[in-house]
Amino acid sequence: MKEFIIALFSSFFLLFSCNNQTQNNPKIPPAADSAADTAKAPAALQEDVNTSSLNFINDWKGKTATEAGMFDNSTIDNRLIKMLGEKEYSEMKNNWNVQTPFIEEDGILSASGCKVHDCPSYHTIIYVDVASNNINIQIIKNKNSKAYTEKGIITLPAQMQKDLEASKK
Repeated sequence: MKEFIIALFSSFFLLFSCNNQTQNNPKIPPAADSAADTAKAPAALQEDVNTSSLNFINDWKGKTATEAGMFDNSTIDNRLIKMLGEKEYSEMKNNWNVQTPFIEEDGILSASGCKVHDCPSYHTIIYVDVASNNINIQIIKNKNSKAYTEKGIITLPAQMQKDLEASKK
């Protein structure tokens, strides 16, 4: 019961803090055209992301996206296509060659993938806040970084923020 109350409180805190962040947030600014990309997604993918839980992703800790079956999971596929649009999702998926396993820090899970033999030209990092049922994607193409947010900006733990900044350079 105590764990449930802590999780519930954490969820409210995360939702409140995400809703009060501005686009000037230096951590992960939302993409300027993410609404346009969302509008391009097929109507069949316009499911309410609040209804599909991400609890199963906790089992992915220590596994790469390929080992976890991330790109074979229809819940994740639908949500990522809705967030990125089909073209960007396809490019991300095709360039997810060299990969890191999912790690967890302060309740946020993260994994990355990049173009084989050329990570600086295409590098993707996925952030998942299971408690608030939220996904963010950071795509770095030749040092140009673009953030995609599903329900709002996920405030990254210190080490993940440090790693993100290093990836952008």
